[in-house]
Amino acid sequence: MSAIAVIYAVRPHPGQKEQVRGLFERHVPTLRSLGLVTERPALLLWSATDGVFIESFEWTSVEHSRRAEAEPAVQEIWGAFARHGEFVPLASLSETARTFAHFEPVA
Repeated sequence: MSAIAVIYAVRPHPGQKEQVRGLFERHVPTLRSLGLVTERPALLLWSATDGVFIESFEWTSVEHSRRAEAEPAVQEIWGAFARHGEFVPLASLSETARTFAHFEPVA
């Protein structure tokens, strides 16, 4: 099994920014507690100019990324992401049109 990095983005629904932010705080620690991600620090949170949050972390393997779908604790968080926002393609962010995409770190 070899590790695989992932980067994804979530656009909060209007008025749901803090709820989405709270989900990010739980996301990788939950995955890590289940042995699905590596100990490499996650690049926890960046923000695009339009308010989209971006996170990057490392799965321990492709197989573990697929196994996450069956974990109730992960499904609860992913379902909450869908209720409070929407997953969006990175290509939809204006920053990604540049060779060096710049995002604002979120404290």
